[in-house]
Amino acid sequence: NWLKSLVDEIATSDRRLPLLLVLVGLPERRNQLFQSQPSLTRVFDPIEIKKLSEAETKEFYKQSFSQVGVGVATDALNTLWQYSGGYPVLAHEIGDAVFKIDSDNYIDDEDYRRCPPHDILQYVIRILAHQPLIIDHHYHGNEHRGQ
Repeated sequence: NWLKSLVDEIATSDRRLPLLLVLVGLPERRNQLFQSQPSLTRVFDPIEIKKLSEAETKEFYKQSFSQVGVGVATDALNTLWQYSGGYPVLAHEIGDAVFKIDSDNYIDDEDYRRCPPHDILQYVIRILAHQPLIIDHHYHGNEHRGQ
């Protein structure tokens, strides 16, 4: 196991290595890793990232879009919250998808009308699955932002 080898190499080295190693994944995968290499349980301190509340999710979107000069309507914040369910990884991916769909630097229901919800979810699912993205005729995004 490469991870076990890396940890052992660092632990037995004469030189101090200021390293923070962050592994991100589902609890089931972490448990599999710990079962295959029980000594890793002494090395890592699992931190569970909880879902964001509705208010936290909406604030995340407001701040994120604001940092790139994009406004967001209240109705769009409600929709973004519903799609993400407060899961940070989905909030990031959905925010990115909506940002790419937007053409007027203001996220509102018009953006959702131009790209039906199933297209946004398809976009996010493809990103998460690392599959090529094929956008159909519903896409009217801002070309200068790239895909």
